[in-house]
Formats: sequence, C-alpha cells, structure tokens
Amino acid sequence: MHRLVALGLVAAACASSTAPPLAPAGTLGDDGAGELARQSVRLEFAGADEVRSPGTGWVSPEPAYDPLADFGGFGYGGYGYGGDSYGGIFGSRLGLGWSPPLPAPPSTFEVRAVGDPATIEGTVQWSASGGVAWPAGCPAARTAVRGQPVVGAIAYLEQVTVGRAELPTATGTVTANRCALWPPVQIIGAAPTVVTLENRRATAARVTPTVDNPQVLEVEPGGRLDLPIDLNRAVGFYDPELVPAWVVPATHPYYTVVDDAGRFLLDEVPPGAHTLVIWYPPMAVAVGASGPTWSAPAIVRRPIVVGPNATISVAIAVTPVTTAAAPPR
Repeated sequence: MHRLVALGLVAAACASSTAPPLAPAGTLGDDGAGELARQSVRLEFAGADEVRSPGTGWVSPEPAYDPLADFGGFGYGGYGYGGDSYGGIFGSRLGLGWSPPLPAPPSTFEVRAVGDPATIEGTVQWSASGGVAWPAGCPAARTAVRGQPVVGAIAYLEQVTVGRAELPTATGTVTANRCALWPPVQIIGAAPTVVTLENRRATAARVTPTVDNPQVLEVEPGGRLDLPIDLNRAVGFYDPELVPAWVVPATHPYYTVVDDAGRFLLDEVPPGAHTLVIWYPPMAVAVGASGPTWSAPAIVRRPIVVGPNATISVAIAVTPVTTAAAPPR
C-alpha cells in the first residue's frame, strides 16, 4: 500500500509546476531519483525480457522469469533501488520498504585531483584449456579455452591510495535462473553493502555465500532476500544445482569487468608504479556423485609503470587453475 501512495505522490509532483526539488540522493527524503539511483540501476536488470550483466553487455542465455512483471518489474522503480533490495534486510530487519542507507565504509583511499592522468588498456586470453562445463548443457557453464577471451574476469589496480572520485556506493543483485546464478561476476560498492538474492526458478534456490559462518539461504520461487556484506573481498554464491556467481566489492574506483572480447580499460590512473591484477573466479574441475569440485581463483599480477598522459596497452595470458580447492570462507 505504501508503494501505491508513493506513486500517487510522484504523479502529483510531476503534474505541478511548483514541485519542490528532489532531496539529495541517499538522504531520508530521497525518492530514488538521485545520482545513487542512477548508479544502482546499472546493477539491476532492464526488464522481464532481458537480463544483462553489469559492465559487460552480456545477456543471460535464458528468458527472465519476473514474478513482479505487473508491479513495476525489476529495474528502476521496481524492487531494486527504492524497493526491497536497497536498505532492506540488514541484521534482523525484513526487506519491506525503504530504510536509511548503510554508513560509508572506512577507507584509506583519498579522492584527489591527479595531474596528467594515464590510461591502462588491455586484452586477456586463456593460455591453456581447462575446467569442466557444469551443469552439463547450461550455456552459462564456465570453462577455459586456449586462445579465447577470459570473459568476466575482474581487472583492477592493487593498493591504490589516491585518484579520481569514487562512484556512489551501490548494491548488487544475484538472480537464480534455470541453471545459473546470474550475473556470473559483478562489481559492487565497498563494504558494508548489500547483495539481493532473487529466485526466478520454479523451485527453491539453496544458496550458500562464501562469507564468515556461511549458512544455506533458501529462497522460494519468486522470492528474494537481502544479504549484508561486511567483507571487502570477493564473495561467491553457490547452489548445488547452479553455476555459481561472484560479487567483488570495490575499495576504490579502479576496478572493471573484462568484456566479451577480453578487453578492459582503466582510465584517469595516477602516473607512477602500479600492480595490475586479473582475477577470475573458481571453475569446476571435476564432477562426482556428490557434485562438482572447484578450483581456486586464477590470479595474475603484473607490475606496470604509467607515465603522465600515457596510454599503456598490455596483453595478459591467464593460466586456468585445474586443481581442486575448497571455496574461501
């Protein structure tokens, strides 16, 4: 009912030529139309017919099931920002309606104008083949193929302390579809933040996040719940029947997702010495009677020096990890 009232108020405001200005984004008066909303919606979905992965242009290999298609949908104005996922469950609170934003995380990153910033661009390919396609027949199953792009890797600079302004903190969404948790990899705001789990399957999803003291989170068909993330590290979401998904909290602005062609770009980089990191999530390396076993992430670190106003191009080969490792806890 409170949403219907809110919609009426918005309609009335639009009809008035003397409507008051919008409240600053993230304040108690914010109605979801501010800068934070525009940033957050990039991590949501375009609508019931299309599921896009943030930052890559990937489209989910299966149609989306939208249990709220007749009530606002999933994107802007749905239950992403301004609905249940932003400021929903935190601790024991239920995700019903709006609650104040989470506090800004402590950070050693300093926003500062950098003279003569540089650009790092690159391509990332597999140096060898590896992994097992699981679940069998799922288009989202991940394997490494020699010479092919490492789609969905995270490229970032390690331990950057100064640079351009950070984006506003944004939440993330992981959706259980027919055979995968989607999107496979996404970048979210620094901890503390929230990841929303949604289930568009016809059966319950049983998702275990790789956080401290993990518990199985059961989400009924059409259901959703919000998970607080208090760790600035990659967090995986596993379901025994689905391709896992990973969220990576960004502690500074210099993170990006490698696109479908294996390309990435980091701009406005402070000149000087940096460490470029390519991170790719665990892959299934074997499947037994009890299900798949998983590798550790594939990680490449490359020292790099960028000069003032320079554009540096790098080509990076990633070797898949083919030995089993327990998921991080």
